Amino acid sequence: MQPNSLLQTLLPLLLLWTLALVAQASPRISRASRRQLLLVSLDGFRHDYLTIYANQSRFLRQMASEGVFVRSMQTEFVTKTFPNHWVIATGLHQESNGIVSNGMYDPVFNATFGMSTREERWWNDSLPIWVTAKRQGLKTATFFWPGSEVEFGGTRPDHYFPYDGRISYEYRIDTITSWLADEQIDLCTLYFNEPDSAGHSSGPESVRVSDAIIRLNHLLELLVYRLERRGVRDRVDIIVTSDHGMTELNDSKAIHFNNELDPFVDRYMDSGPLLSMFAKPGQRDRLVEFLQNQTKARSLPVRVFTRESMPPAYRYSQHRRIPDVLVLPDPGYVVFRRSTNLIKGNHGFDNTYDEMKVPLIAVGPSFRRGVEVEGFRQVCCWVLPRMTQLLGHRR
Repeated sequence: MQPNSLLQTLLPLLLLWTLALVAQASPRISRASRRQLLLVSLDGFRHDYLTIYANQSRFLRQMASEGVFVRSMQTEFVTKTFPNHWVIATGLHQESNGIVSNGMYDPVFNATFGMSTREERWWNDSLPIWVTAKRQGLKTATFFWPGSEVEFGGTRPDHYFPYDGRISYEYRIDTITSWLADEQIDLCTLYFNEPDSAGHSSGPESVRVSDAIIRLNHLLELLVYRLERRGVRDRVDIIVTSDHGMTELNDSKAIHFNNELDPFVDRYMDSGPLLSMFAKPGQRDRLVEFLQNQTKARSLPVRVFTRESMPPAYRYSQHRRIPDVLVLPDPGYVVFRRSTNLIKGNHGFDNTYDEMKVPLIAVGPSFRRGVEVEGFRQVCCWVLPRMTQLLGHRR
């Protein structure tokens, strides 16, 4: 499934568009007055962080009160960084856009994918918004959004950076400001790896996450200040959201199979919040039977699925890169092939789990003020409303 026009790509955002956008009467405007869109991702920013860390996120909460605020948006399964950033960029479920985890195996390619993979063949089941927009004549730029380094049929954003976590957050803010003010980029995306890193190392309710949110809050305030100083704040729409939440891990809720699955498994893929495997030839049914017997005998709080039997609501069964067998633990539990040391926090769980949900804030000239929504599903609001308007105003 691949969108063939910008309008088709943007249809899923009509819900938020209808709710929040102020209609513009003029069908044509000059580039000098054309509104611009900045999409910001705060990796691993759980939906309730704005409440838990209210004092640390005052500017973010001010932004939420001044625009459109979605309190709790359900992300897509699997709740991981690359898949859900690609959902936001393409407007498609993971089974349709082809990025089904941070690490993948493709049985047709007989090759594996990691987060540094840039080969177009892994990504071209779908087009990201910056490519579709550029092909429509708009100017686009990305700063570290997953997949933004990939070339699609010779098309890349006008500006992009190979991922380098050593580049300071302040430099990213300066660069984005310059793109918007000096080059009048129509669409910018900006990625921060916090508070995800802090949540993994210290857990979601920790001093490190608190410190990360203080820093992010300051950076967003700095961004808005810089845009105001450059005289472009009134024409920039800003959307701030995340890819997934974060949950605390507990050793007492870790399930291990002590390598008992190895006789049936060809490749292990995900583990922890989800255990997924490609079976050896002819061994899938035996693997499923063994897992079901173990689940019953040990009263394990897990559900066992084949790719084909995954519940339709997950939209996670229609791509060859989805593993043959998946074990989904109940909220709070993790499952591994063998004993392992746990990190403090993680994501990747069932996307209906409350702690996997994220907020969304949208502020700027195209949005009403003071609109608050409890929540809806990410693929229905990956939200690039400015792009729809830009399409209508293109010369």
